[in-house]
Amino acid sequence: MNRRHFLSISAGSVALAGCSTIGINPSPLDPVRSDVDLIVHAFNGLMSQLATVHGMTPEMMSTITIAVNDLQTIATQLKSVNTLNDAQPYIQRIESDINSIVSVLARLQQIPQSVSIIIQAANTLLPVIENAVGIVVSPKVALRASAGRMTTEQARNVLRSASK
Repeated sequence: MNRRHFLSISAGSVALAGCSTIGINPSPLDPVRSDVDLIVHAFNGLMSQLATVHGMTPEMMSTITIAVNDLQTIATQLKSVNTLNDAQPYIQRIESDINSIVSVLARLQQIPQSVSIIIQAANTLLPVIENAVGIVVSPKVALRASAGRMTTEQARNVLRSASK
């Protein structure tokens, strides 16, 4: 075997090794799944703190727990969804769960600032997630998201740090 023959075999092997990644393209749902996971982990991290908030009744905590558990279920189910259209009902459930949590917390006279920031971050990401799957975001939701003046990346960072 001469040197050229050896080099051509080596180069061909390297080229073939590079082909092994063909077909492993990122899904358009990957950012959606990632943002949903951030929200879920942040809310999971809040549960023990919420249980100690003054004025939190067992019924209120139960409503929040049901919503957070549903968020976790949705995050798991989204892993098996293949299209943006198929993801839409799950994202609508996420909006409903977040609204349930916000409704409960609105009945309290005071909530910790860390909870408020996580709610603001989730509300900032929600229209981004909805847009990503083709859900038309209502002006009311868009206004609520922009009212906090938190950027999408700031919201992701808040949720990342809350889930640690």
